Amino acid sequence: MTTTPTFFLILDACRHDYITPETTPFLAALLERSRRGSLVSPAGFAQRTAMFTGTYPDKSGNFSAFGYGPENSPFGWLSKLGPLARWYRPRKVFFPVRLAIKHASRLITGKYHTDPAWIPPTFLPKFEVVEDSRPIFDPGALPSTSLFDRLREDGKTFFYGAHPVSGDDEEIFSMLLERFERRVEDALFVAQFSTLDENGHHAGPLLPAGLEPSAEQTDQDRSLMRRELAELDRKCRTIHTSLASNYGDFNFMVVGDHGMAPVRRRVDVLAALRTLDLEPGEDYTVFVNSTIANFWFETERARSEITSAMERLGGGRFLSRSEMEAERIGFSTRRYGDALFAADPGTLFWPDYFHVVDSTIKGMHGYIDKAEETYSLLMVSGPGIAPGEIGARPLVDVFPTLCRLTGVESTVDSEGRSLLDASLVRRA
Repeated sequence: MTTTPTFFLILDACRHDYITPETTPFLAALLERSRRGSLVSPAGFAQRTAMFTGTYPDKSGNFSAFGYGPENSPFGWLSKLGPLARWYRPRKVFFPVRLAIKHASRLITGKYHTDPAWIPPTFLPKFEVVEDSRPIFDPGALPSTSLFDRLREDGKTFFYGAHPVSGDDEEIFSMLLERFERRVEDALFVAQFSTLDENGHHAGPLLPAGLEPSAEQTDQDRSLMRRELAELDRKCRTIHTSLASNYGDFNFMVVGDHGMAPVRRRVDVLAALRTLDLEPGEDYTVFVNSTIANFWFETERARSEITSAMERLGGGRFLSRSEMEAERIGFSTRRYGDALFAADPGTLFWPDYFHVVDSTIKGMHGYIDKAEETYSLLMVSGPGIAPGEIGARPLVDVFPTLCRLTGVESTVDSEGRSLLDASLVRRA
């Protein structure tokens, strides 16, 4: 190969403090021999756009999984069902209905990603899919030139085994090892293991001693998270060994896309809205992410009453224009709301549009204030990469780093800085 292969692993929701000699001995030892630090995820829920284009939400236009766009919604056909659509509820028993809506929407519109999540039928026809409207590695799939676009331009191949097209962790793990054993000459291998996110939501994050967990977290929950971390450590050791055996030199980069906070309080936004003399879908539209509620007002009365109701409800605050601009979410269109109500650290807006109500959520991410969620793991090693501590860096730095590792040019849109820059290493 003319380019040293690069392995890039996303450990979904891997807090930087998860890596310890006791729980993850291989990664802890490798961390000390790597360029290391932590990553600060931008506001919102479009981390892959930040990582693979080096842009913030206000520049890319990608902020969350769904945006307001009735004219492009793949779910517009549901409005023709009238009262029948209201049978759709966020409960486990309704999973077949969710799948039916997904497949019918895809058949009717021909669009790639048509999962309705658990958006209420009243609002569903108003929303379009944002980051996952196409496979993220497809040509031009992202608003700015992506790492995958750059690789294709240079005639380099890659393997993509991450959301939303990947299988489960075991499947991705097996696919990687099979490619390594065949010595496939890809310039970049992208993989994602999602167990820390999936289990972190339901069991809560594994916190260091001295930090307060969710009141609902049990010893069994903590044991589960330790087992999952130990299993990830085993997978990483096996992958690292296989790369060394089959390629000799290689780059090895592991990141978390965001952290995870313990849930200590639940706030029911939808129940508060139901007390108002307003017609949902006509006077207002709301999208309840777990940590941000987005509002669209069709009347001034709706704006006034909802603003007062949310301020009485508590558990969060409306973001000012200056705060949104500082967080790089100061959008010039209504795509993500006329107003954003952000949860306080540790508060969960429940029920939300992504989880069934007959489940227990003990961990969450996506907070504006990262005090509880904290930052995520960052480590990169390879030929010529001097180890050292580089502190907290923005997630957009991943893109120019991967460009340099794979030997392609960065882009004019990228706002990140390569993590390989020697000046970033802190001097003792």
